[in-house]
Amino acid sequence: MAFWIAGALCAGLILCSLVGLVTGFLVASVGVHPILVTLGTMTLLHGTSIYLTRGRTLSGFPEALISIANETFFGIPFSFILFAMVAAAVHVLMTRTPLGIRIHMIGSNLEGTRYSGVDTDRVLIWVYLLSSVLCWLAAVIMMARFNSAGADIAQSYLLITVLAAILGGIDPYGGFGRIAGLFLALLILQVVASGFNILGLSPQLALTAWGAILLIVIAVKRWTLSKVSSA
Repeated sequence: MAFWIAGALCAGLILCSLVGLVTGFLVASVGVHPILVTLGTMTLLHGTSIYLTRGRTLSGFPEALISIANETFFGIPFSFILFAMVAAAVHVLMTRTPLGIRIHMIGSNLEGTRYSGVDTDRVLIWVYLLSSVLCWLAAVIMMARFNSAGADIAQSYLLITVLAAILGGIDPYGGFGRIAGLFLALLILQVVASGFNILGLSPQLALTAWGAILLIVIAVKRWTLSKVSSA
């Protein structure tokens, strides 16, 4: 059983890497708009997953896999420790390596970075490849946490990713943002969700609160920028 689970996880990692490479190639080399590519890829994979699984949810994973997200280390959930380690690794990548610096440069000014001699196509492909690998890791943790896997499980997390990025100070136009801010934003969102759960309120109200937080943050940012520009 362990052999088959390890093989399935490796196959998932290979597939995610392939998706990242293809997506990065379409954006960097072909010049297709990133939103169109990612939406098209998401729809393709979502439809394929539903077809192959017939819309069913798979469950009954071995204890060795489930323990990844449910075990604790000195009272701290191992999933949170893994999350902190990945966040630290991405922080180092983005601030202490040539690839991270070039990613920031491309986000700030793509054409200027290209004229400065940076192979922007290669950097963009690396961005999508690393993103796909992180998606694979998140999927493994979610699968272990819920002891199930299905094509529709992560649909509600699309809002959270955008909300966490905006709340964490990530510039939606690229080039600016810190992992520490994103880390803190995710903690705040989790505290909100846990608070609703403790109060016995509906989980759908947590989604409502997240949406309200997103609108408030965007409105405050726009108001702040307008004040700065007018000054």
